[in-house]
Amino acid sequence: MAPLTRYPQKIAACVVVLLSCGLITPGFAEKLTMDITRVDNALHVKANLDRESCAYTIDAQDMVVQKLKTIYALLETKENETSMVGNANRFLKQQYKAVQGLLQQQDKSQQTSSGNQISVSDETKLLLETVGQSIFQPVHALIETATEIEFVITEDEMLFPLDALFYQGSPLFLQKPVVYKFSKKTNGRFAMSASWNGCMIADPTTAPGKAVLNVKKYFPNSQHFNSREIRSEDIAKLGSAKFLLISASGSPEGIELPHLAIRSWSLASLKPELVYLNTGKLGLGIDFLKAFQQAGTHYYIAPIFGYEFDSIAALTMERFFRSLSTGNSPSYAMYLTRKTIYNECLLKDNDFQWVMWQAFPYRVYQLN
Repeated sequence: MAPLTRYPQKIAACVVVLLSCGLITPGFAEKLTMDITRVDNALHVKANLDRESCAYTIDAQDMVVQKLKTIYALLETKENETSMVGNANRFLKQQYKAVQGLLQQQDKSQQTSSGNQISVSDETKLLLETVGQSIFQPVHALIETATEIEFVITEDEMLFPLDALFYQGSPLFLQKPVVYKFSKKTNGRFAMSASWNGCMIADPTTAPGKAVLNVKKYFPNSQHFNSREIRSEDIAKLGSAKFLLISASGSPEGIELPHLAIRSWSLASLKPELVYLNTGKLGLGIDFLKAFQQAGTHYYIAPIFGYEFDSIAALTMERFFRSLSTGNSPSYAMYLTRKTIYNECLLKDNDFQWVMWQAFPYRVYQLN
């Protein structure tokens, strides 16, 4: 057989084809950074990809801030019924007076033949499409080129589900790996290894708790603690841990275990490089985010909805850590996880609200 070096052009062509088909994960990701800042009710966007840049403003008259808050409220609700627009409007009137009646501004041709109004799922899709068009269309060419999207935000934009917005007809998180950041200067090196020791806290009788035990198979040097039994002295004995994984009931204020109250500062002393919290809305827990950022944590993953303990939460956790154990980055691991769960849930039920509730809630932050 002739040496491969005799056909350098053919070899290069094959590599290009493999990359374009998605069979090889690009080693050098083209990251599109979108710095999004809220100023009153307007949004300023600065986008950068390599040497290309773009800056634009979405005016307050477009009500983009109110619409983003409305989208979050609609996606976060646990209701799985096909509620009609009237119910949605009553909810919006209570929550966001500035946008009451927003969902009534539709083309009558979109109403069902029986005269019923559009379902909340369809209204949510409409908002995701219109806001996505406003934010993503000016940088369409950059998004097409990018292999990852970085949203640089402040505390004021944490509630905005930017990666749920539609791009080219479907949520952005299904098309690109996404990471949220508070600073552009977060380029610390991160490479997870199966040899890492982790601190894992969960109730083994729950579905996510059982998934934690499966995660231990990928990272055998980790220590598992029963959330019903763990005490502060158990944490003190660890000293440090490469990653922290907790599955327990809680809120952005903290997690209450029978013998241990976890607050933002409680576990920062472990100085984990990665934190994964399967706890309701800790993806919006700014005090936790700040504490782990100061501790040197690179990545922080948690849901931005009041997530429940069910099989999907367990599946998300197990698939995410399995992907990490193969060498994928946290953003890419979550991209693969959410995409597969979304598609599987869609096969079971085409209720968009329910599918998004299952697949979307987890957010990846890069802190350092």
